[in-house]
Amino acid sequence: MRPVLVRSWTVILFVASVVTAIEPSATEQAQTETEVICPSDGGQCYPAVFEATDRWQEVLPDQAIPGGLHVRLNFESGRRQAKLLSNDDSEDNVGVVVVSEGGSAEVTNDEQSVAVEPDVWGQSSYSHKPNPHISLSEHEEFENNLAFIISSFNFERTEAEPKKDDGPLGSSALQSVESNLDADEHELLIAAMRNIEDFSHEIDFGIKLAVPEVISVFMTLVNTHSSPSVRALSARIIGSSLRNNEPALQIAVTSQVVSNLLESLDQEQDPEVRSRIMFALASSIHGKYGRREFWEHKGGDILRNYFFSVIPDEDYMGRCGTLVEDSFVNDMMNSHSSNSPSDTTQSELKVELGLWCSAFQDALANDNIASMDVREKIFSALSAMKLSYPTYCPIQDNFRQWIALKVEQRTALRRQKHEAQEALSSSLSAVDGQRSDLDNTPGQEMVFLDKLSTVRHTLFGNPKAGRKALDNYHDEL
Repeated sequence: MRPVLVRSWTVILFVASVVTAIEPSATEQAQTETEVICPSDGGQCYPAVFEATDRWQEVLPDQAIPGGLHVRLNFESGRRQAKLLSNDDSEDNVGVVVVSEGGSAEVTNDEQSVAVEPDVWGQSSYSHKPNPHISLSEHEEFENNLAFIISSFNFERTEAEPKKDDGPLGSSALQSVESNLDADEHELLIAAMRNIEDFSHEIDFGIKLAVPEVISVFMTLVNTHSSPSVRALSARIIGSSLRNNEPALQIAVTSQVVSNLLESLDQEQDPEVRSRIMFALASSIHGKYGRREFWEHKGGDILRNYFFSVIPDEDYMGRCGTLVEDSFVNDMMNSHSSNSPSDTTQSELKVELGLWCSAFQDALANDNIASMDVREKIFSALSAMKLSYPTYCPIQDNFRQWIALKVEQRTALRRQKHEAQEALSSSLSAVDGQRSDLDNTPGQEMVFLDKLSTVRHTLFGNPKAGRKALDNYHDEL
């Protein structure tokens, strides 16, 4: 397997320290204490076992690290550093994020300290106790893969930098830098990013990825890299690190993740990458800061640009439905029920939900969405809006006509099956010939038609008319 080489770069970040927990046996220690490592290039030999002090020192290549030390990765050199444990060192240390009005935010965890720009939106704090079950090898693998990604990113930026007379570096220059990596290096970059994506679901690693110096790398890759695979993986890493991770969301507050993702979405042409950006956006928009940023940057208008595209992207349309339902209906209702202050005025919410209400009704009424799953997501979002904010979601004539047509279709199918069952019960010879259209209707679609029939009048029309229609249906059977 080709080794991962870490180039140097300008960003300096010490990730959270970890404690080695495995003590070598007395025999192993005696064998290695007398051994030395001599570099093949003729450099000076050094002990095979790292000799720790109470200060951070660099661990030289191939040196063994005794148990019971603090170990961290220096992202500037790409090498590990270690030192003896002090009285203040403990695996039970709690990382704390504090953001104050007009002040600064600091992420602390033992030796980790990351400065963050002032939070202009208010004050919040969050504490997190690191997971002690994450092994040292997992921390090292995470750090090595992340270091390789950042070094590749900075190498590409350096190679793409214009000469002094060429003006500032723009996105067009970055979009052509993939050629600076050969095929093997590009594959290594993809492999490293997939490994980081696997790690990003863990809260502790998500917190490390949310640090401004790190998340900005992935946001830039989403926005400018020439490879769709790199852009898609970068978006997935952002989304996975922030999803259901309140500490990471708090740390990422000042990085303007939502506005950067909206910018990427607005210019992205690849459907697969757009889907991944939607996932990242849905993960980052939760909470009052994310929603406010979404509103301030006209996020709804950007999302609807592709929702109404000439060639519909059904996966994207379904993701819009899920995002609106989760982030602007359910999440807002939960905020109100917990007596949390609303970050969005009722007038803003009314306008935004009204636009989506109209968009979802038009999408369903056109009756050209092939995916039943996408239809379910859009109808679910529409129903949630109408149920939670009925006055914000007026029902259109084209949607009433569509739902009436679907309910009539359902009634006809049910009647056919009822008649077929009666014929079968009176004549056994009809077993092979009597089949209704309902038998050829997919089960998921029939469930969808049943749902439309149930809520047609109670949610989208007159409840009294709904009871009458239900009575007529039973009379027909």
